[in-house]
Amino acid sequence: MQAHFSWLIILGLCLSGCSSAPIVVEKPLDPTAGNLLRIGAAYMQFCAQNNRPPSGVKDIQPALTKAGGSDQTLQSTHDGQPLVICWGVDVIKGAPWAKSTPVLAYEKQGADGIRNVLTTMGNVQAMSEQEFREASFPPGHTPGS
Repeated sequence: MQAHFSWLIILGLCLSGCSSAPIVVEKPLDPTAGNLLRIGAAYMQFCAQNNRPPSGVKDIQPALTKAGGSDQTLQSTHDGQPLVICWGVDVIKGAPWAKSTPVLAYEKQGADGIRNVLTTMGNVQAMSEQEFREASFPPGHTPGS
């Protein structure tokens, strides 16, 4: 009985040292990733409100402005170039054309071999050149065009 009791004490000590609280790592959001997230939110909002995808910046500009965006929101802080946005993609309907990560917007060059990419699901991924080449782009869009 005493061996059983000591196992309970050990188990209790182990469990009391384990926390179920999530581990939070605070890291500042990369400014270009933030720009892409704002673009994605405005893009999605336009699709939902108009039952069609945006065809250019003029369509999403009101939502960007309302969210505190400016002309700098459409530019990469890494390479200084305009962000490339794939217009005409209905993000509400998903990306049936995608065979891998479905791209909605991205940095033209990025920095240090990495570029930020906004997916049609609304998240931003830092991709290597290889990952970028393997990503899926909407029909009619060729990266770099």
